[in-house]
Amino acid sequence: VVKKSYSIKRRYILLESFNKKEFIKKFIYFFGYIEFLRASIKLFKISSFFVLSVNRKSLHKVIFALYLSNSRSRKVFKTLKEVKQFLNIN
Repeated sequence: VVKKSYSIKRRYILLESFNKKEFIKKFIYFFGYIEFLRASIKLFKISSFFVLSVNRKSLHKVIFALYLSNSRSRKVFKTLKEVKQFLNIN
């Protein structure tokens, strides 16, 4: 049985525009492939926005790579429920 404290604690970044190839290229260039895997980045789309799911410990690295790839981030959330409330989606 795995303790709850060992689970990956995620943060969700709401993005207006996103270029996946450029983001991955910048992240791996600055932090390396192993850090990219540790960040456990997942991308999905809610209405016209993109949501990036990221490991909490790698959040500042991801925000830096987003800045370099000219992606506009709106806000960082703790849960998906907060994202949906922010976008007024039920």
